[in-house]
Amino acid sequence: MPALCILALMLGGCNGGSASDQPTLSWNAPMTRADGSALRVGQIESFKIYYRLRHEQTFHLLGRQDSTVTRYRLPSLPPGAYEFAISTVDTEGLESRRSEPVSVDLI
Repeated sequence: MPALCILALMLGGCNGGSASDQPTLSWNAPMTRADGSALRVGQIESFKIYYRLRHEQTFHLLGRQDSTVTRYRLPSLPPGAYEFAISTVDTEGLESRRSEPVSVDLI
């Protein structure tokens, strides 16, 4: 069975005040699998959000979002240089490779 394609990942607002100002990751759901075949929205079960400090080798699971949600408000994390990545899980339980990491300095 083909793997799912990699997602684009973007970082939004980061003013460090109220909860509504917390950094938010957002992404676009993939429309194709890694092999180029179509991937319909109804075939996506969820998205997994991963993080690591830049000096670490291993990513850690930060959270999971339903397939209808393409945003994730970051919890309060200690200051540091982080990388975040997203993967897609289809309705058959297949998980894509993680997206290219996005670097974020949280201060």
